[in-house]
Amino acid sequence: MTASIIEAIIEAIDIEAIGATLTLASKVRYTMLMKKAIFAALFCALTIKLFFFDFILASGRSMSPAIESGQILIVNKLSYGLRLPGGYLMRWAEPKPGDIVVFWTPYGDLAVKRTAELTCGGCFVALGDNADYSFDSRNYGPVNTRHIVGKVAAPSRGRGCSLVSAKNMTGGKTDNRL
Repeated sequence: MTASIIEAIIEAIDIEAIGATLTLASKVRYTMLMKKAIFAALFCALTIKLFFFDFILASGRSMSPAIESGQILIVNKLSYGLRLPGGYLMRWAEPKPGDIVVFWTPYGDLAVKRTAELTCGGCFVALGDNADYSFDSRNYGPVNTRHIVGKVAAPSRGRGCSLVSAKNMTGGKTDNRL
């Protein structure tokens, strides 16, 4: 898929507009250079998304008024450690009471809640700010800290489309009660 994207981008570039005097060999070198640059940019973007930070779109009323439905959230994936898709490779911090975190619930849904307290065994109590609309630790109990994706760094004040919605980030699984 990446190769077809790169080919489409290169075909869209008009080499003749760059210079009609290019030789065939220089056109081939230019095309290879463009392929490498596009591949490097895609690799960097994927690395940043997987390991450093991500954007999600909040939905639901469980964190109101701190986070409203439709707000774009920046998730810092390095707040508590270096996390690989299967879990943490290195941990350097634990969530503190009051942190707003993104985590996987025991039911496999992605959720955004505030940490209320840490319990024994590396677990935390996740509570929504709006208890009447929140499906949280009051329903499913403490959550293991290894299920934390990251800490919400800065909820935006505006509304709009996110670069990566929670649905896209999770392969289609979302918790509408975020």
